[in-house]
Amino acid sequence: MLEQRVPASYLALEDVVSIISAERRQFGADPVLLADEYRAKVAYEMQSRYHRTFRDAAELNQATAFLHENGKDG
Repeated sequence: MLEQRVPASYLALEDVVSIISAERRQFGADPVLLADEYRAKVAYEMQSRYHRTFRDAAELNQATAFLHENGKDG
């Protein structure tokens, strides 16, 4: 099996999604967000925690899809 290198931004996104999900569950909120909410929360957390951002919505969607397909969703 080939080893697949995962970009650091994808690993940071995995952490951020877990953090957002845990925070929402802690307050009894559904961890599912609307797309605009998701993009805004992820952008804020990525910048504040990791000083990273995605270039655009397409790059964030690609990273999200990768994590989802590999069982890394919150």
